[in-house]
Amino acid sequence: MGSEYLLDDNDLYCDGGVITSVTSGVRCDVEHGNLTAHNGHCHGSSWGEIRNNRLFNGGTSHFMNQWKQVTFENNTVIGISPISGGQSVGTGPGGGYDHHIYHANNRIQFVWGNDREIVTYDDAGAAYLGAVHAVSADGCTLTLAEDARSSFSSEWGGWDGAAVTILNGTGAGTWRRVVHSGIDASGAHAGEFRNPNNRTWEIDRSFAVSLTEGQVISITPARSRIIFEKDHFVDGGTVQFYGQAQECVVDSLLGERITGLVAWGQWRGWYDPPCGTMGMPPCPPPSAHDVGTSLGGEMGTYAPCRMYLNLHTAN
Repeated sequence: MGSEYLLDDNDLYCDGGVITSVTSGVRCDVEHGNLTAHNGHCHGSSWGEIRNNRLFNGGTSHFMNQWKQVTFENNTVIGISPISGGQSVGTGPGGGYDHHIYHANNRIQFVWGNDREIVTYDDAGAAYLGAVHAVSADGCTLTLAEDARSSFSSEWGGWDGAAVTILNGTGAGTWRRVVHSGIDASGAHAGEFRNPNNRTWEIDRSFAVSLTEGQVISITPARSRIIFEKDHFVDGGTVQFYGQAQECVVDSLLGERITGLVAWGQWRGWYDPPCGTMGMPPCPPPSAHDVGTSLGGEMGTYAPCRMYLNLHTAN
């Protein structure tokens, strides 16, 4: 996966995706100045800065799949076709995670295609929904009550980095990061190629509450600690936190002729009931001044009370 890149002050055009969603082991080069480029391959990467660019997109503009420690700021994005789509903070049904993205002071206009999602969190999917059988003395190794049912995905990198979230009872809405998935009996990191139905998962730190008192947990890809600040979205659909989102912030968003914001945990399939979760306790209904904003959990799942919204509407 590429890392340590700078994409600064360019005119970027593509009739498909401008900055494409690829996971690559190639280091991204620095592009500076008024360079007209076809594609910028800086996805699936970390420690990047994309700033002061003009993007003209016939398809999507910038897919943020598995971005980590990336800043996207002061860019202008203009859709140039009837199917110009939006952006995705993406993980896969087979794992992966995004975190520490700063998306600020961007102007995005004319999002007509791909469900008119100006920004969406995508895909959904999960490895587990159920109870915890036992917890180690240090609280960092969980033994699941049933087999986890999602195998390793080479495309998305497996389940290390995923989110373990308590869905009910004491501690509902709190979550921890998966450090190792697929640990074998000796404690070595076997990986899910050899143990796709494992029950033993290691997390980064213990929960503050017991996990064996009737709680249900989920293990889902993490899309966490992402900030959208002072973006200006014009002529499009929703800004959508779909599937799952943990500790994300939307601040001082200016929207003109857009559908609004939606935070939902819905997913069809995988498990019944659906196991997508927003990772936080249910929120109270939105107040009257939060026009176009929905914070209700879908189908019994959880919406993020730690998603802070500060919205503005244009006159």
